[in-house]
Amino acid sequence: MKKIILSFALLLCMCVGVSAQAKIIFDGYPDINITVKRCYVRGNDCILDAVITNHTRYDLRAMVGVGDGLFGTDLTAYDDEGNVYNKYGIRGTFGDSSFGGGTYSSSSAVTIPRDVSVKIQFKIKEINEFASMITSLICNFRGMSDEAYGKATLQMKNIPITRE
Repeated sequence: MKKIILSFALLLCMCVGVSAQAKIIFDGYPDINITVKRCYVRGNDCILDAVITNHTRYDLRAMVGVGDGLFGTDLTAYDDEGNVYNKYGIRGTFGDSSFGGGTYSSSSAVTIPRDVSVKIQFKIKEINEFASMITSLICNFRGMSDEAYGKATLQMKNIPITRE
């Protein structure tokens, strides 16, 4: 009987671990791979690091689009405590360019060479002290699809926050 209970508890723990994995939804080029590297709190800010890898057949020239009116959504993050962080409370870097923190503060264009990774970092200011997960972070790009202006939207979901 103890083995059955132990097996059930182990299976339950594995299922909880699987459901806590980050999910990436990206409607741009299918040969672009986006991976969440880490999400942690430093001071009162939550830092989310991700890597964008270009596996297309050519170099890309892309930028993060913030507040430019092209997209139906804007730079936004949500936590598991029900808090919403908008483009004024999120700043970031994409390659060697910065974005966010204001209405029209898009990044400059960044070159992503073929088969090369470029870091994108989001800093969510004044994250709720009880938040343990970013339930959704939405970010828009230009130059990452065949759509008008190369527009593409990235949504990262269920990203656990590490606290010291």
